[in-house]
Amino acid sequence: MSDVRSKISRLLFGGKLEQRLVKWVLVCGAAALLLYAGLSMLAVNVVETSDLKTSFVQSRLVSDADSLQKYVDEQTGLVNDVKAINDWDKSNGNVLLAVSVDGRVIYPTSLTASSADDANTIYTLDENDDETEDQEEYDDFYRTELTLSDGEKANIYIYADYDHVFFILLNNSAIAIAVVGFFVLFVLGIHRRISYIRELEADVVAMGSGDLDQAVTVVGDDELGSLAHEMDEMRVSFAEQMATEQRATQANRDLVTTMSHDLRTPLTSLLLYVQILKDGRFSGEQQMQGYLDKIYDRSMQIKSLSDSLFRHFLVGDNVKEEQEHEEGPLGTVMEDLLSGFVASLEAAGFTADVAGTLNGEGFPVDVEKLSRVIDNLLSNALKYADAATPIQITAVKGDTQCMITISNAIARTPRSSESTGIGIGNIKRLMGELGGMFSYQESNSTYTTRLKFPRRA
Repeated sequence: MSDVRSKISRLLFGGKLEQRLVKWVLVCGAAALLLYAGLSMLAVNVVETSDLKTSFVQSRLVSDADSLQKYVDEQTGLVNDVKAINDWDKSNGNVLLAVSVDGRVIYPTSLTASSADDANTIYTLDENDDETEDQEEYDDFYRTELTLSDGEKANIYIYADYDHVFFILLNNSAIAIAVVGFFVLFVLGIHRRISYIRELEADVVAMGSGDLDQAVTVVGDDELGSLAHEMDEMRVSFAEQMATEQRATQANRDLVTTMSHDLRTPLTSLLLYVQILKDGRFSGEQQMQGYLDKIYDRSMQIKSLSDSLFRHFLVGDNVKEEQEHEEGPLGTVMEDLLSGFVASLEAAGFTADVAGTLNGEGFPVDVEKLSRVIDNLLSNALKYADAATPIQITAVKGDTQCMITISNAIARTPRSSESTGIGIGNIKRLMGELGGMFSYQESNSTYTTRLKFPRRA
């Protein structure tokens, strides 16, 4: 998975996708700047022409006047109103303040009595005066009455540059809108890619959990599309690898099952011959020696099968070991095997009638594989044949093929309830490897098998 992560990092941050993201950021930034410029110009226009500015400024000035009145009212123990006004003025540094009583300026004290009238003249311009130009100049002034501590009424004149404050407020709003617009445009622009990245993430999670059946979604021809394509190829590779491993595991299981099955028949025959010798059921030295020879043959067969099984697991599935198999002429090998087949049947209490011969048919066959075929037929006969009826074995040598037919009556009560189908499967496979064919036919009372070998020059 580390390779996947490095691939993702390289594709996202080392190619066209990164360039596209940078370009989109620049586009969004340019759009945000244009939006801010437009809104800023609108703010300037509003400040210069709109009644909103006037309303804003007047509301702030009224608020300042109310604040001053409240502050003076709270100074109940003071007799010097000028000091209270001065303290309030210092705490509101952005406000210019003048206070007069009966034409006498009491604050600021730097104004002389002679200039008081001029101040009053300036501050009391009536809205209906014709001096509109001067009126506009003093739009930021506000006049009202202030009740002093002794109840006397004073005129107050308040000025503050609130039009600038109003502009700053509008400008900050424009900045905020531009920033929001930038992020909205950026998110909208990459939303599709983000959704696709999340989809790819889900595909990676599915792969990590072992789900290799779901194909990775490939969209587009950019880096993300290339990444998705490579991820899908990796998924297919993993799936094939897992399938190969599963097939190998199943092959091992099948081999163990097959070899175990094939070992049982010669082992059963070996035990029968040993039991015959143990019970003394033989007539003379020659017959005893014949049983000993068969015990030896069966033992060697078991050893050969065991060696094959061990070689398979010791060498491994990826190494093909060249093995030399003993070969012999079909006629000779088949006669020897059928002789042992009949002997094993008779040792188990069966009888057999053999007819025909292959007359020394000479084309070579694998002795071990043909022996396993006959052993599987013997195993089936011992399990399912009726011991009261002779088993018929016929050998026929034709112009194009050699054929062995084995026919037996079916026992009403089989000696084994086990029926896995392994024996029939083994015979078919082995006959295929020998270049022959296998067939069988079953009726209500008879079971017939045929081994066919095409004649070779």
